[in-house]
Amino acid sequence: MGIDLAYPAPDCGEPETRLEVLLNVHYTYFGALMICVTSIAIIVISLLTTPRTEEELKGVTWFTRIRGDSLEDNLEMKNSKDNREEPQSEGVNNDAEKQKDESIEVMDDTSDDRPTWRRWLDQICGMPSKSHSQDDPHIEPEMTQKYLKESPKWKTVLNINAAVGLILTAFLYGFYH
Repeated sequence: MGIDLAYPAPDCGEPETRLEVLLNVHYTYFGALMICVTSIAIIVISLLTTPRTEEELKGVTWFTRIRGDSLEDNLEMKNSKDNREEPQSEGVNNDAEKQKDESIEVMDDTSDDRPTWRRWLDQICGMPSKSHSQDDPHIEPEMTQKYLKESPKWKTVLNINAAVGLILTAFLYGFYH
């Protein structure tokens, strides 16, 4: 697109000054060429980089969203955090950290100091304000695991819907092409 904007089509009667790729390659073929180049780049980069570990992929991909061990790991991690006792050292450091935390909380509770245009833009785009982001509920791992499971009935309905959509798209493409 940048090349197309840099080399506009000449007026009638003027000599052709555009590049051969703009002149002779149709835009749909150019799109297919870009898909091929992008696919090759994805494959090459994927082969040259180290793969992610199973630990890094837990709950990130569709196939690792529900794993029995991830729920247990999350619960163990939560319990270990709850049972861990932080050392209470007397001195200036703990008092300074407490004061720092309190000052951060006070700063967050102050009124919104953003410009009006920014508040309007955030409101239109659905961005939460500082006060709303603190009120967001914490979702437990059990709830996440329960939410991500789908019933066999709805799995079948969605698969049939996808098949009908693909068949309809293929028909429309064949009929109008």
